[in-house]
Amino acid sequence: MFFAETDFSIKLLSVFSLDWKSNNTAVAPRPYNALSFRLVGDAEFEGENGKVRVGDNALLFMPENVGYYLRSGAEKLVVVHFELNGKKQNFFESFVPDKPEIFCELFLSLCEIWEGKKTGYMLRATSVFYRILEEMVRGAARLEHSADYDKIKPAVSYMNRHYTDSTLTVETLCSLCGMSDTYFRRLFFREFGTTPLKYLTDLRIGYAKELLSSGYYTVRQVASSVGFEDAKYFCTVFRKKCGCTPSEFTN
Repeated sequence: MFFAETDFSIKLLSVFSLDWKSNNTAVAPRPYNALSFRLVGDAEFEGENGKVRVGDNALLFMPENVGYYLRSGAEKLVVVHFELNGKKQNFFESFVPDKPEIFCELFLSLCEIWEGKKTGYMLRATSVFYRILEEMVRGAARLEHSADYDKIKPAVSYMNRHYTDSTLTVETLCSLCGMSDTYFRRLFFREFGTTPLKYLTDLRIGYAKELLSSGYYTVRQVASSVGFEDAKYFCTVFRKKCGCTPSEFTN
């Protein structure tokens, strides 16, 4: 992981969201770095030092002064352009986090802060960006060094894809990993510092905040969409996690 290797300082230049059905283009070397997070992604980047392919929930670091050719399908992503004082490199680096919901929330928040440009926005945006880098380094360390993660990875991946399924149970997750309930819970807590149920709830509440922020859905519709069969219970969990009710969150 590049950002774990040296001391550095960051100067943000721009933050913006992209949404396209396809893109095939050559990009000339640019005098700034880029870090992107793909909410939906299907792209291949080819440069003189090789190729890298990125999909859903992938992070991609593009160093300065490196040209490339991009081939992509439908994509929705947030991109940050920045100057980096410190160690340089001349190749792409991609990373698929084990907790994509964290990066989704951070990148969308960063984009909102940048576009709003309220007093002090640069300090706040820079703070959020450093938080993103911190999560990248911590996530990479977990994936690289944890044998426990390899054992529970099928369940984690399944949870990240199917957390809106109201019928999803810990029993199902245990069966995906071929282990007992007790052993699965022990490894999961050792890896994530929380229980499978709390991890699942965090995924659901994170998505619920996105849906509520859109303004297109009622509280009952959001509850159903994120995996809660009981809207009242959803409101109770949301308030406990966020410190306000779903209705208060949108005001």
